[in-house]
Amino acid sequence: WDAFTALKTDGLTDRLGIAPGPANGFTLDMIECFERFGDRMDWAMIILNPFEPWPGQHVLGAAEKNGVDIMARVVDYGGLFHDDVKPGHKFRDGDHRTHRPAGWIEHGVEKLEKVRYIAEKHGLSMLQLACLWTLGNTPFERESAWRERLAQGPDTVRDDALARAVHGTWAAGSPAFAAAIAALAGRPAAPRRPGRPAKRVRQIDTPSGPT
Repeated sequence: WDAFTALKTDGLTDRLGIAPGPANGFTLDMIECFERFGDRMDWAMIILNPFEPWPGQHVLGAAEKNGVDIMARVVDYGGLFHDDVKPGHKFRDGDHRTHRPAGWIEHGVEKLEKVRYIAEKHGLSMLQLACLWTLGNTPFERESAWRERLAQGPDTVRDDALARAVHGTWAAGSPAFAAAIAALAGRPAAPRRPGRPAKRVRQIDTPSGPT
C-alpha cells in the first residue's frame, strides 16, 4: 500500500482500490484492508447481485465504517439477468462461466422466474431489477446525504408551506404541478386569492338614434 500510495502521490493515478477474485475467500482479507488502509483506498470492487449476496454483503459494513466506496460487478449473475442465458446455453471456450458448478444455469433460471413478477409489476427488465437491488444494498452515499440533511436542521419556510398544504388539502409544488393536479382532480389544487371574485361587468348595447 505504500507503493500504491506513491503512485497516487506521483500523479500516475487519481484513485486506488482493490478487486478480489471470485473464489479466494476474500471477506476477511478485505475487511482487514479496509481497517488498516481505508484512509488510502477510494473503492473496492466486489461481486454482488440478488443471487450472489454472499460473501460480498459481509464486507459492506466495514467499507462504510472506513469510508471506502463499493463498486459492484457481476450484477447480472453470469449473464442470467440479461434474460438470454437459458438451460442448454453453450459458452465459448475459455469463458469463465464454464467453471461454475454444473446446473447453475437451470437453478438460476428457476429462481429468476420466481422474482420476475417484481420486475413486471414495476415495468423493469430483469437486469434493471438486479441493478436496483444492488444499489439498494450499497446505500452509503444516500444514507450519508440524509445524515447531512438532518444535521442542517429543519427548513422552517418549507415546513410551513408543507403544513399549509396538508391542512388545506392543497398540492405542494410548483404552480405548474398544482395546475396539473387540479386538472386531474377536477377542483382547485392551490388556495385562491382571498376575497370575493371580481365581478364581471357585461356591456349592454343601447339603440342609437335621436333623443
